[in-house]
Amino acid sequence: MGKALAYARRNPGLAAAIALGLAARLAILLFYLATHQWQVKTWEPEAIARNLLSGQGYVFSYHGTSYKSAYVPVFPLLSAGLHALTGPGFIAYYLFQLSSAALLIWLVYACAERWFGRGAALPAAWLAAFEPGLVLYQSYTVEVTSLSALLLLASLYTFHAAKESPAPKRWLASGLLMGLGALSRPDIIAAWIAPLMNLVLERGRAAAWKAAAWTGLGIFLLVGPWALRNLLIHHRFMPFSSLPGEILWVGNNPKSTGTLWTQEGRPQIFEAPADLQARIEGGGELANLDDYHEAAVRFIAADPAAFLMRCARSFVSFWWFPPRFGAGKYYTWLPPSIFSGYKLLYGGLLLLVLLGAASALAHPSSRAVALSMTAAALGVALIHCPTYVEGRHRVLVMPILLIFAARGGVLCWTKARKT
Repeated sequence: MGKALAYARRNPGLAAAIALGLAARLAILLFYLATHQWQVKTWEPEAIARNLLSGQGYVFSYHGTSYKSAYVPVFPLLSAGLHALTGPGFIAYYLFQLSSAALLIWLVYACAERWFGRGAALPAAWLAAFEPGLVLYQSYTVEVTSLSALLLLASLYTFHAAKESPAPKRWLASGLLMGLGALSRPDIIAAWIAPLMNLVLERGRAAAWKAAAWTGLGIFLLVGPWALRNLLIHHRFMPFSSLPGEILWVGNNPKSTGTLWTQEGRPQIFEAPADLQARIEGGGELANLDDYHEAAVRFIAADPAAFLMRCARSFVSFWWFPPRFGAGKYYTWLPPSIFSGYKLLYGGLLLLVLLGAASALAHPSSRAVALSMTAAALGVALIHCPTYVEGRHRVLVMPILLIFAARGGVLCWTKARKT
């Protein structure tokens, strides 16, 4: 955080972006709380945190079963730690979230400056300060998406900084960040592509193998203990979560829409066939994992072409908008016109992203980092293709997109000035 403040002092434009970006997030937070009787919206990991503090352990009641490995540990442990220090309220969490938002704006600036030059840095910071998805997920909501986005970008930044100044501790730090990211959201394993891609680009040279080894060690030091804990509890290799079967089924069942919701707006899990619902309720954590997985695989095997079409639909939804976007499921407290405006804004932004990415990939000096950025973003998208997509999933890679968009915007501005 000290380095971020030093950057801000040397650059008033960055300081203004951080200050105004935080003001926007605080305004959204206060507006949400004021329109919801000052009640905080929480999700399942918060319930795990409360159970930890009450002595019940790392458990979550779901489908009539006490799940012990439903969610990866970073966010529940963070929430439990903050509650242990400051009590049952959420002031400490919101302060943490606003601090994380400031750090992300600075990191976007730092990445754009290091990778694409100073000209792209400040536009990238301002985009990060006011991109609506980031503003929402770094303001009112008590969940892990914004932290995961920060960890994904931080791991890529650290990895490429280590390439410029190789040292085992730098590679190790990048691996630790990648492992921490994966334990916040498993789809952040897309960041693991970076060391593998480095091996390919460097043609397996000794330095590349060393980088991969130290980075892999960092990942293992964090993910390994969680996987071992799950193995000891369930007697089955389970590196992250016990929910992949259900997640796969949500995207592959007769009522699948590519989201968590049916066409009628009901949660997918409430629309399961009666026989599956009967087995799931009280069936046990591992049995439920298997039952959901088997039902999804049967559905996929019955029509593989339809499965590929669903994957294609999810891929498009990831980069554009999922079905029922703005239909009022989560954001009834926002004016509907905001969603139409955001689509227009994002459409223009996406054009700049494509331009900036193409330019970076074409330039030898930026090709390696642009490949890592592109691979990480595509990796997150592809992970969701067989399952489902919601808007928060793109938030994970939004900082990467904004850095590319800033480069694209600078190219457009430079060309316009010359004509």
